Amino acid sequence: MWTRKHLKHQAKKSLKSNYQKMVSVCFLIAFLTTSFASSTFIFRQFRPGLQTIFVQTHLNFPDASNSSIATDTLQHVFQISFSGAPLATLFEHILNIYTSGRSFIFATLKTVNEAFLDPFSTSFFLLLLGVLLSFLYTVFIQNVLLVGEARFFLEARTYQQTTISKLFFLYKVNFFSHPAWIMTCRCVFQTFWNLTFIGGIIKKYEYSMIPYILAENPTMGRKDAFFLSRQLMRGNKWRMFLLHLSFIGWSILSLLTFGILDFLFVNPYQTATDAELYMTLRKNYIRSRAPRYELFNDPLLEQELSDDELLIRKALYDDSEGPYTKIAYFEPHQYPAFLFSVQPPVRAVHQPLAPTGSYHSLTLASLFFLFSILGWILETLSYLTMEGVFLNRSILLGPWIPLYGICGVLSVTMLHRFAKNPILAFCMNGLLYSVIGYLSDFTVQMIWHADLHKISQYFRPSLLPPFFADAVFLGLIGCTCQYFIAPKWKQVTRKIPLWFLLCVCVLLGMLMLLDVFFAFYR
Repeated sequence: MWTRKHLKHQAKKSLKSNYQKMVSVCFLIAFLTTSFASSTFIFRQFRPGLQTIFVQTHLNFPDASNSSIATDTLQHVFQISFSGAPLATLFEHILNIYTSGRSFIFATLKTVNEAFLDPFSTSFFLLLLGVLLSFLYTVFIQNVLLVGEARFFLEARTYQQTTISKLFFLYKVNFFSHPAWIMTCRCVFQTFWNLTFIGGIIKKYEYSMIPYILAENPTMGRKDAFFLSRQLMRGNKWRMFLLHLSFIGWSILSLLTFGILDFLFVNPYQTATDAELYMTLRKNYIRSRAPRYELFNDPLLEQELSDDELLIRKALYDDSEGPYTKIAYFEPHQYPAFLFSVQPPVRAVHQPLAPTGSYHSLTLASLFFLFSILGWILETLSYLTMEGVFLNRSILLGPWIPLYGICGVLSVTMLHRFAKNPILAFCMNGLLYSVIGYLSDFTVQMIWHADLHKISQYFRPSLLPPFFADAVFLGLIGCTCQYFIAPKWKQVTRKIPLWFLLCVCVLLGMLMLLDVFFAFYR
């Protein structure tokens, strides 16, 4: 029989030995999924990007909060209006705080609202495209990352050197579509149960172990995953509810700190506690030899192998010529990936990316154009999905924002010394991107828009919150460039002839210069 005190004690031990990595993982999950929605509430009030201040001071968009979307839907579909009622106002605040702006459901509701206003407008079809993109993101990225988060916390409690990249382990083993499908079924069932309110709360806890079950055994069938989660939570749903309720004090303190305490302590603490609960329920279930207990097939989550056992296992594995045979994929105090139940195809096994290496000048030039184009795609898609408008946030006509290229190259060349400390690297990237973005915005306004009233708004204290929100958003982008895109592109360019890469860079450079000259002319 488990107790809240014991679970929290074990979670604190795990958190103490992996604090920075657990904080980093929960931080990524908060911004890449709809989990921890209350933690990111303050950041959802702004639209981040390298030209946010220009948009804040020159463009106006209607209120797109989740509460306003839900209210508009009720008015259009049921002709019901709750505006002005005290309880309705309270409900709107709760809905905005505890639901995410990236939710597929609210993206769909927004499209429905637009259909009532003008079903043949361009905005409606763009929002429809946004719903499709949101659905694909939810299925193939958000659901996969939630399983990756569960895997990280399950390993981190036993292996102190578990890396943050474990978040993407399903992509690494090239086995993510099946778990994504099961997690999608979970979301669909949960959505329908939420319509009954009480049933939604019960099913939330009944399905709560599915990400952990899939993290241990991704090959498990849908019916088996739901069955085992139901069995584990039989008689434990109310107790888990009380366990989560015991964090209410921390949640109140976090709201008073605008979600900062969530990032620094509460989110990793509660997630580590849930992982401890899963391992406890799992152990009891296996000991009882209950139905389908053999599907819990990863005993290495409970106990770390000794060095001798690990060497013997690796020698036997090498004899079988598995995909990890040529690469020593076992570091001290890390889970031995070659013993995991799912083995990737040989072509998917690569050496870990090194973010600290040097770059050839031609590679840096190609990275500049790559980051510029990816930045334009990112900002265009963000407005396409959120507002239903095709907004080119660059002063240039081409599909690029050179600021992203400049910041990306500076991040790779100047901040590589901080790569061993992800939190420090994130802070430095956020600062670099935000300062350059702010100064460039101000300079552009001085050159193209000599409007003193508009320029004076760049020095308002009210721009500090969006500046901070930008720093967080752009810090994530900078780390993505530094830790993944740049090293991966470096590997790709090694296979490309230098003369071809040079021709592409020269061509793109000429097109971008023509675009800049045309912008000055305009």
